[in-house]
Amino acid sequence: MPITRSKKPPKKPYSRSGSRSTPDPEPEPVNVSSRPRQPRRSPSKPKVTPERFSILDQIPPERRMDILGVVLAIAGLLTLLSLFSANKSRLTGPYTHYLMVIFGWAR
Repeated sequence: MPITRSKKPPKKPYSRSGSRSTPDPEPEPVNVSSRPRQPRRSPSKPKVTPERFSILDQIPPERRMDILGVVLAIAGLLTLLSLFSANKSRLTGPYTHYLMVIFGWAR
């Protein structure tokens, strides 16, 4: 639909007699779009995310580093025992072979 504008009547010349003329009538509103107006949306509420319960959040950072150190020490000890063991199980066999390939001890 094309945009239509109402035409304003030409302005009357200013009279010197001092009498004021009536103001021009208001122009008709212009129909800019053909789609109906939609109501405004209410401002969205901030989403509240549920807090996750984590045991590690309650542990101070220094204690976390201590726990990590103990876990790595145990993993290293088990790795050494499995490397020097004569018996290879289904769990330690592929693990030790992979380590030996990485460090160049196996083909």
